[in-house]
Amino acid sequence: MRLRLLAVWMLTTGTAAAQSLKVTVRSDRQPLVYACVYVNGKAAAITDTLGIALLPEGEWEAGDTLSASYVGTMPGRQVIDGRIGRSGECELVLQEMYTLTAEEVTVKADIEKLFRKNVREVSACIDGLWGEARLEAYATMEFADADSSRHRVEGWITTHRNEVSPRNYNDYNYRLTIKARPPFDSMQTELLREINDLLRWTTAPAHHFQERDLQGVTRQIGYLGKRDGCRIFRITFPTIRLWWLSEASLFIRIVARIDERTKLLRSVESEYLSADMELSVKLRADYVPYRLSAGWGTGRICMVPLTVDYRASRNGRLMEGTLSRSRFVSPKRIRKPGDLYVPYMPQAK
Repeated sequence: MRLRLLAVWMLTTGTAAAQSLKVTVRSDRQPLVYACVYVNGKAAAITDTLGIALLPEGEWEAGDTLSASYVGTMPGRQVIDGRIGRSGECELVLQEMYTLTAEEVTVKADIEKLFRKNVREVSACIDGLWGEARLEAYATMEFADADSSRHRVEGWITTHRNEVSPRNYNDYNYRLTIKARPPFDSMQTELLREINDLLRWTTAPAHHFQERDLQGVTRQIGYLGKRDGCRIFRITFPTIRLWWLSEASLFIRIVARIDERTKLLRSVESEYLSADMELSVKLRADYVPYRLSAGWGTGRICMVPLTVDYRASRNGRLMEGTLSRSRFVSPKRIRKPGDLYVPYMPQAK
């Protein structure tokens, strides 16, 4: 009797995952390219240009929870049941967070043109600043060890002396000091390095919009419509390397809100995942523009992070951090009184 019940249970649940599982990820509009597929919350695969990912035999079983994430959509999930196990196929449909109106529907061939017309190239956030320019902000960062003990650092950080954009390009670190609580220790030193990474990830999206920084990489651009005075674009990249990061190549997905008036970044939501699945980063950031008011490069725009929410997983360790109450401190002009960098206020037409 027990053997009969066991046979029935195996047939209904399909516990023996003796085949690959084909996972299709799409929205109600289209297949989702380079979406991340998770098994029980752990990154397991990336979809291809058709929105399809394959989970090899042995990396899934009945009862596991499949989920997928893609910037600009609501996450979707589904439990692998007997039907999915036997068919070897599963479809995850993610709901788009933005809806195009009828007049905003744009043919695919025109989206790149629309993007170029509405996005202004700028310096990458706080990179490229001169002299004594610095960023001051309140930062938090924490992670949990394998034994579930948590470590946290928080306090006011300050970047120092033009080191926000190192002149030695073999050294990609910001120069940071922090007024932290509780008293600083060796574990918090590691957390401070993670705050350094938070700043680097925050500057990265602006690099991705520059034609000169793409180095022949083909990006895919989708137009998601308009909201609150912004045009919203979704940009996806195949595996590329970031110049300051030592890890493997990354899949990148960004939703950018571009101010219609200034044609500058107002905010981004971005996801990064290494090809070996060992590094993943999710970031949400708001920016404020500053303009260089004198000297070589007068008129250049730099985007400074105002607030940042950060979540990263590296080799199984989860890091979570924030940046808030940011204040950009500009050096003074030499020949005339006033700041070298001033808040950017476009002239009304």
